[in-house]
Amino acid sequence: MIDLDELYKQGKLKDGLGGKPGKRRGRVPKGFEKDWPITRREADDEREDAEHHKHHHDHDEHREHHDCHDHHDHHEHDHHDHHDHDHDRHDGHHKKKEKEKKRLPVDEAAVRKLARKSMSAEELRQFLLKKEYAKEEVEREIEELRSRRYLDDRKFAWEYLQYAFSQNRSKRRAFAELRKKGVSEEDMQGAFMDYEDLEGGLQEKKMARDEADKVLRMADLSWDDPIPEKIRGRIARRLSARGFSSSLIWDLLEELRRG
Repeated sequence: MIDLDELYKQGKLKDGLGGKPGKRRGRVPKGFEKDWPITRREADDEREDAEHHKHHHDHDEHREHHDCHDHHDHHEHDHHDHHDHDHDRHDGHHKKKEKEKKRLPVDEAAVRKLARKSMSAEELRQFLLKKEYAKEEVEREIEELRSRRYLDDRKFAWEYLQYAFSQNRSKRRAFAELRKKGVSEEDMQGAFMDYEDLEGGLQEKKMARDEADKVLRMADLSWDDPIPEKIRGRIARRLSARGFSSSLIWDLLEELRRG
């Protein structure tokens, strides 16, 4: 880069540089024809270009250093992730082993559950499978419990029907709930016959009337009062939710006086 001020001091320029930008006013010293700036503005521009170039060069060096550092960090991060993954897998295996050690034998787990809650065979099966007992040992345990009469779906269904009918649920709804618990049609029908023999039959119309009475009492009404359509609809929905047939609900609503 040419130092203009030094050349002026040395007197190498007869007329100097100046005037309007872009105009030749000074003579180019010999030997400097190729890179001599014609005007001060061009000299300043050249100086700015050099500084700009140096700035970009420094920036590129800094970026290369940063990228190298990032690559090193990324490599270390991958190494740590791999190590953490192996550690987590080891911990998971260890916890599984500890869980298996603490888990009760399948027969003890089954008996304890039945001691706390009456269950169908299917409900107990699903309970044990969720506890991660092997399917084969679960099936063996269920057969063993059936043979010893600790597990009896017909008895379970009979007990459930007693509870359901005490809550004024219809036979249709009670049977639907037993199906969800995995009880067979044969066991349900047998349990219902046992119930009828013991209780003298199922009085579904009386059960439906009891539910309708509850609605009337909440509305401060009796069977002799005119019943508004809103209350009649409420009775119909309650009976339907308990599984009573449409024909029974209709017959019952006909007994009510219209409001």
